[in-house]
Amino acid sequence: MKTYFQEDKKLSANELINVISENDELFSEHITSEFKVLTEIGNKFQIRHFEQDKIKLESNLHIDYLFYRMSCLIHLCTESLKNKQP
Repeated sequence: MKTYFQEDKKLSANELINVISENDELFSEHITSEFKVLTEIGNKFQIRHFEQDKIKLESNLHIDYLFYRMSCLIHLCTESLKNKQP
């Protein structure tokens, strides 16, 4: 999704956040923070990477929580993009 609008990930992600937030500055800040936090979680735990230095999630409740949190963000992105279509 980061490259939906263009190849430059940062510029494209900013465009995506503008679409999602409908140019509401406070909501834009919240969504930007959510993307950053979920990226950090994905990089620290054995979710996206399975190197030995990554933390294994043992609790199914924790796994479910993170899955649904990310799922909601993806849903927000896809629906916002769909609603933007002419």
